[in-house]
Order: sequence, then C-alpha cells, then structure tokens
Amino acid sequence: YYQLEDFISALTTIERMPPNHPLQAEVTALHAMIEKAQSQDDFIALTPYGAHYLISTELNSSIKTELMIDTGASITSLSSDVLNQLSPRPLYLGDVTVNTANGQIRVKRYQIESFKVGVQTIYGFEVLSIENTRGQGLLGMNFLSRYKFNINQQTDELELSAK
Repeated sequence: YYQLEDFISALTTIERMPPNHPLQAEVTALHAMIEKAQSQDDFIALTPYGAHYLISTELNSSIKTELMIDTGASITSLSSDVLNQLSPRPLYLGDVTVNTANGQIRVKRYQIESFKVGVQTIYGFEVLSIENTRGQGLLGMNFLSRYKFNINQQTDELELSAK
C-alpha cells in the first residue's frame, strides 16, 4: 500500500498489527515514513560535506547541480560554468558588490527561469555568478527565507514547510 501511495490503507493495515509482533521495529519505521509522506512538508536529502551540507538543485528544468547550504549567503550563487550551460540564457541584471569572508568582490547578477529544490520551484529566481576554484555554488537565504526550514542533522535532510 505504501508503494502505491495508498497511505490510508497502509496505516489501517499496520495499526492492526499486535504491539508484540516480531516486525514491530519495521512497522514503527513504516509508520514514520507514512506520516512524512502525508505531511505538507518537503524533506530533501542532504549530502554531508565536511562541516557543511550539499543539496541537489535543478535549474531551468534541465541542469542539475549540487550547492552548499550557506545561511550566511544572502543570495544563491552559481559558478559561471553552470550559468553558461543554461538554456534559455540567464537574464543579466548588472554587477553588484558583495561581502565575502575574503572581503568585498564585484560579481554579476542574473535571473534564471526556474530554480527547484525538492518539489519547491521558484520562477524568475535571482542568482550571482561566482568564480570559485572548487566550482561549488551556494544555496542562500533568497531561497531558504521563503520557507520555514530546518537542517536535520540526525537524518541528513532539509525540512521545508510553508510559512
């Protein structure tokens, strides 16, 4: 029932299981999975990266890239290599000066057609173009602040819910 996304039937079935059933641990885990699937929240898998986390994103419904979550970044940043691959081309909005850990730098600001994390999609999303030797972009607060969010370090998930 769970695999068919018939969560009511799945819950009804597992609620009939006796509490001392030998598969009780599996029943408890399945119950938690069903509750998560029925919630309005979005749970996105994270990849630990040192003391940080990487998250998969999709740009313009075509390019997938991993970004590092950075709650200290005001605006999401993408490498220029990733921006150059996008179709349609991002809309150039001008240059801006930003503060970084290494001081102020001048960067290009763009608007991309769509930006998706989990099932959450934002259209007309603003990003900065960064030159980074690792090529690692940053997921900033211009995405995260649109949601109530929690980084669950026990499950390595980003939990997003509507404000």
